Amino acid sequence: MLFGIFLLMYLTILMCNSTIMLITRIDPALQIPIYFFLSNLSFVEICYVTATIPRMLMDLCTQKGTIPLFSCAVQLCFVIMLGGMECLLLTVMAYDRYLACGDTFVNNLAVYVAAVAFVMVPFLLIIVSYGKIICNILKLSSAGGRSKAFSTCSSHLIVAVLFYGTATITYAQPKSNRSESMGKLLSLFYTILIPLLNPIIYTLRNKDIMVALGKLQTKLSIYGNS
Repeated sequence: MLFGIFLLMYLTILMCNSTIMLITRIDPALQIPIYFFLSNLSFVEICYVTATIPRMLMDLCTQKGTIPLFSCAVQLCFVIMLGGMECLLLTVMAYDRYLACGDTFVNNLAVYVAAVAFVMVPFLLIIVSYGKIICNILKLSSAGGRSKAFSTCSSHLIVAVLFYGTATITYAQPKSNRSESMGKLLSLFYTILIPLLNPIIYTLRNKDIMVALGKLQTKLSIYGNS
């Protein structure tokens, strides 16, 4: 009777926690921190009970009440480790519920301060710098000199416009006007595509880098032939 009871409990734990892990992974509505932690907690729960119940079921079947010292040590190690992980996850989940339910003024203030320090100030400095650059370029007498100067600065200007432009569109627009799919697309653009384009833009539009790459290719060819 005890074997049947504990087996039913074990299967129920496996089924329920596996279901939680599955739905939190495939349902977009559950892609928030609390359910991420809940999914990990379910995984730890499965591992935690698996460290004890299967051995218990085997002992109930064989009617043996003893366990080898090494097996006991391994089982105890997993129980302590997984139990500690569960305690940490429960603590993190409690703290997450306090971000979600408490006063978020300090958090919002920190976000705004960071945005000003790392986004607005550099952006304003870029605008001022390129304003002075353009003024100096326009003062050049020859058209060739102006063209060369613009070509030299254009690579960095293109990268700055792409990065700040997409980031601004993503975060500066009101929440009511935000499109989730467009937000994901823009986020993908400035987190992945721009870092991918940076080396290409700087390489193709910089003669010094092209010359250096040519020298490197020549050296590699010499080393390969030798």
